[in-house]
Amino acid sequence: MEPTALTPRAQAKRDAILAAARELFIRQGFGSTSMDTIAVAATVSKQTLYRYYQHKEALFIATMQHMVFEQTTTTMFAELRQTPIESLPQLERALLTWASVMLEHILQPDYLALVRVLIAELPRFPSLGPLFFSVLPQEGGSLVKALLERALAQGVIAAVDLEAALQLFVGSLLMPMIGALVRFDTSLQPPAPQHVATLVHLFLHGVARHPRRETG
Repeated sequence: MEPTALTPRAQAKRDAILAAARELFIRQGFGSTSMDTIAVAATVSKQTLYRYYQHKEALFIATMQHMVFEQTTTTMFAELRQTPIESLPQLERALLTWASVMLEHILQPDYLALVRVLIAELPRFPSLGPLFFSVLPQEGGSLVKALLERALAQGVIAAVDLEAALQLFVGSLLMPMIGALVRFDTSLQPPAPQHVATLVHLFLHGVARHPRRETG
């Protein structure tokens, strides 16, 4: 059931389910949390819970997805998809907006806690891995790839391997998150704006067209 199709009452039930699931998954882990327990905590019936989420794996990923791609992020994505990318400064502003908003969301303590749960539970529940990667990285990276494709079509960047460029860009931004997971840092703050701006600028220097280099 898509959020855009929900009535206010249905949306409230969905939000209650996601809030209860997030708290229980973080406190008890994935394996030790049952759908029955989530239904009780969310004060909804089992039938209602399964109407929204067919199985616990889907609910776990939806909980993480909701934290990253909430309404503000969805609005930002829609605006960036309509932004002209006809120059390097336009591309830089678009990537900086994307990076700043995404980092703010994925560095939330609760989101990091859910990532730790995901990593810890993968040996017992390997289906969580492909499901996670098919939703969150795919949804977040699709916009960056679209921006790069439009920049390439306009001759703003050089003809590069877009998948490799995407991995380079997103990978550099994920380092604070990886560090927080390794150090078990629960008080991590998003990187300073200047730090993010530097990463975006360095990335663009690598993919931008350099007429002298191309001529040579």
